[in-house]
This record gives sequence, C-alpha cells and structure tokens, in this order.
Amino acid sequence: MERLRAGDQVTYESIGLVLSLEGVLVCELPSTWGPEYVTTKRAEDDFARAEATLKDLLDQSPEFRRVVGPKQIRYELIYDYGKGGILLCHKDHEGLHWAEGYPEQAG
Repeated sequence: MERLRAGDQVTYESIGLVLSLEGVLVCELPSTWGPEYVTTKRAEDDFARAEATLKDLLDQSPEFRRVVGPKQIRYELIYDYGKGGILLCHKDHEGLHWAEGYPEQAG
C-alpha cells in the first residue's frame, strides 16, 4: 500500500492500479480482444470483470479501502502488444469514452 500511496503502480489480478496526481484511482486492464475486434459490448465485459476484481480487493483489504477512500475510479482498457500498450477506451463516472480511432467495429 505504501507504493500505491507514493504514486507507484501496483498490480492485482492483472489490473494495474495507480493513484493519479488528481486523486483518481486509475485501473488499467488488458483487453481480452485485439483492437480490431473490440466493440462496446466487449469493452463493457472487460470493465465488468475489472469492477468485480476491484470490489473483491476492497472487500478483502481494509487497508486498501483506507488508501482508496471515496476517490473517483477510472478504468482504462489497454491493448498490450508486448513492447507497449495502446489505450482503447476508458470508463469513468460519466460513462464509456473511446480513444480516437476506436472502436473499429460497431456493436
């Protein structure tokens, strides 16, 4: 938890967690689909998995709950191509927001 408080990224169940300078908890998760196959439905499915994982962590760790507190949460769906990653979209309290050029498929 000290690393998270210090602004470092920590990983839990394949989700990268970091507290942004603005005080938002950013949860980066790998897409289960390549960028050309990501749709709104598929992105929402990945976000639902991340939300359930974060809920489990909050339920299991009182210390994590204290560190996170009532912060806003931003989920970022990333396509990891091995040497780096591409932000496909993010979800926050205002809804789903696609990065420029995505989704490539409707639905």
